[in-house]
Amino acid sequence: MFTLVKVRFCQIKYELKHLGIAHCLFLIALFIGTEIMLFSTFLKYPLYLSLAILCIILSGHLSRKDAVFIKMNVEKPQLALFFDYLSLSVLFILPALFTRNWYCFFLISIGIYALSFAPIKSNFKPLELRFLSRFIPVSMFEILSGSRKNYSIFALIFIYLLAFSLSWVRGLPLFLLWFMTILICSFFTEYEPLNLIRKDEQFSSALFLKEKLKRFSFPLIIAFLPILIINGVFHADIWWINSIFLIVQILTLNLSVLYKYATYHPKAYFNGNGSVLIIAGLCIVLPFLIPLILFFNLRYYPKAIKNLNRYL
Repeated sequence: MFTLVKVRFCQIKYELKHLGIAHCLFLIALFIGTEIMLFSTFLKYPLYLSLAILCIILSGHLSRKDAVFIKMNVEKPQLALFFDYLSLSVLFILPALFTRNWYCFFLISIGIYALSFAPIKSNFKPLELRFLSRFIPVSMFEILSGSRKNYSIFALIFIYLLAFSLSWVRGLPLFLLWFMTILICSFFTEYEPLNLIRKDEQFSSALFLKEKLKRFSFPLIIAFLPILIINGVFHADIWWINSIFLIVQILTLNLSVLYKYATYHPKAYFNGNGSVLIIAGLCIVLPFLIPLILFFNLRYYPKAIKNLNRYL
């Protein structure tokens, strides 16, 4: 039941081995600062932070594509998933033990245990919803496919309309838009066939990524900007928070794209980026982790180009 933890440990060990001294020192400094800020956040907003962490883990759990593999090949799969998620989140929840709200550590752990038993539909059949192709171009096939999966398009529309109608409420629209971003990022957990990448032979890897990032970032900006502007009008004192929030959403979406192509393999069924989604989601909830998501973007951009050079 510790199989997934061992795999996760090997992945982290591999990443650290190829980071270099400068990047390792940066991560150590960021880690110390993060633990200090988490300690302060658990003191002030314990339940809010606990709920946010559980929501992010649930999002990563529901987007897993290796559920069938785990169920068939790992002993006690639910416990294996529990220890996997706990190992990913332990550094984020450990500071709670040293505050007066120490119980949050155990509440989150119990919540993670319960979430690991949530059913995952790994083998889904995309729903027709053919009308979506009239509004979403084929070039954005990740959004098109993801919107059809489990009728996700209706969830996106509902959340967006709710955020728009509550634009005047302090903080709530940001939470709803954050949830939308996490849901959209979960659409980038599958590899497309190689012929879709090679449809334009004149594209270099760098140009391919540039067009890909631009294609998804601009609609996100256009969709989120009206809500953030209205919220900024009602709460002029936090306009700068809205600006930073929008930038972080773009970086999070870009990270999903970059990680996908940094690990891309033709005909592969899943890429297991649930852990990246969880980390990215935590970066949105905890502003002091913004340097981490920026670091991941800079880390995976050259990796994505190098990997795509094998196919373009």
